[in-house]
Amino acid sequence: MANTCVISKVEYTEDAVKPIIVNFENGTIEPGQEKNVLCKLYKNQNKNREVVAATENMLYTGIVKPKGLYNTFIAVCNKKRTKMRLIAVDHATLSPYFKEDKGTLNKSFELLDSTTSQLNKEFGSKKIKRKTEQRERMKMDIETVKEQLEQTVQDIKIETKDIVLPKADENDTGYKPRINREADAVEDVYNINDIVSIDVLNSFYEETERILSEPEAELDVTSFVKQQIQKLLKTSSENRHLTLQLLLYVDCLIKFLVKQAKQLSAKGLQLCSYSKMAQDYILKQYTITSGRSRLRPTSMKDKCLCSILVLSIIACGYKLNLEMVSKELKIGLKKMQDVSRVLGFHVNKEMVTLSLPLPLPVSRFNVKKKKK
Repeated sequence: MANTCVISKVEYTEDAVKPIIVNFENGTIEPGQEKNVLCKLYKNQNKNREVVAATENMLYTGIVKPKGLYNTFIAVCNKKRTKMRLIAVDHATLSPYFKEDKGTLNKSFELLDSTTSQLNKEFGSKKIKRKTEQRERMKMDIETVKEQLEQTVQDIKIETKDIVLPKADENDTGYKPRINREADAVEDVYNINDIVSIDVLNSFYEETERILSEPEAELDVTSFVKQQIQKLLKTSSENRHLTLQLLLYVDCLIKFLVKQAKQLSAKGLQLCSYSKMAQDYILKQYTITSGRSRLRPTSMKDKCLCSILVLSIIACGYKLNLEMVSKELKIGLKKMQDVSRVLGFHVNKEMVTLSLPLPLPVSRFNVKKKKK
């Protein structure tokens, strides 16, 4: 009959050094040989934890696997098998370490190349023989080139005091609003005026008053903005006017971003029926004029997307359903999550939040196009 144990304690600390379960890539330790293996734990140049195990004849190394989607525990029972402790552990797979001899490696490649060339000249077609001979004639003596370069540059003096290295700054980009990482309150992380001027927001005054006075009236806005406005009308927030203005401006940005590029140059373009000032401001901020047409390159699309996400999360109380915005813009959720991380949001699947402390900065986001 199986014993039933009560878990008396769970030992888990996020940043503490945990016991490590070690596997060997090419086998297992023979019973009784454990005392002949010396193990150490180090941090390598990449700041990863690395387990090193040494025997008389071989050295083994392996990186401690980073934390995954779940934690691993080992159970330790007492003598009576009535209680047990759960202890968090990490994993590492050790493989033999061989020091590369670069000289021998280079000689092996040279021998392989020489053998291949000889075979091509002996048994290859006329075309292959001709290409092989051309390649051999084009080979250059690297050491000779090095000497020539050293002689050329040895008299060149560089004044290091005149060299100024640029400082890395996540705000040195043209597509995202400025992030204040020294903010003491979440309201100070982003400045709304960096994205949209107060005059543009005030141009929504009449529409804002109409919506507040006629809450049942039909709204000519996108589904996401409509849902947020309906939630807002059920509250008695002091900032209802500003929040409503932000949502109306976000609605204009969404309509702008889903428009085809060729439609932006049309005379009858209408992004915002209740504020021509807002439409002109959006076209000025997120397009480039080229002759009689307007261009919207990828950098401008990214800039507009960042503005939409920042203003939306502010208007929604610093918690945003990313999936709703993703469907509205017809942009993949993965890209939306990547952009959210760049903007300093905490990402949890389809929900994102803006809260202190902010996550570590991410320099940029890349979206790989699928090959057809």
